[in-house]
Amino acid sequence: MMSIISLIGFCYLTGCATPQLETEFPNRDATIGKAQEALLQCAGQPVREAVQNHGKLFLYYKEAPMMEESFPGSKGSFSRPHHGCWASVLLEDDRVTDIGYRSVPTTIDALDHCEAIFKNCHP
Repeated sequence: MMSIISLIGFCYLTGCATPQLETEFPNRDATIGKAQEALLQCAGQPVREAVQNHGKLFLYYKEAPMMEESFPGSKGSFSRPHHGCWASVLLEDDRVTDIGYRSVPTTIDALDHCEAIFKNCHP
């Protein structure tokens, strides 16, 4: 019995436990349906663009600020892994039809950084 509790505790501390991911993205939702020109005004220029069948794919990236990547300890600070988020924006007929988010690395929930890309798109 004690070994099962120890194993559960070990898994929780080493990352076996899955963090609760944010499921509501008001900035993303407000951006879907906007014209390409409006997207570029509120989110800026994408890092990459690609033409795909009858549409376009814009890729945006936002990384964590340096202060977020370290936390204070009793004798200095400890670094955390560098992380950020890629946002893929699909445009069809010059309108945003879908936006997907992907944290980098995938083991860290950095979806809030993607949501920040579109903060000026939300009224």
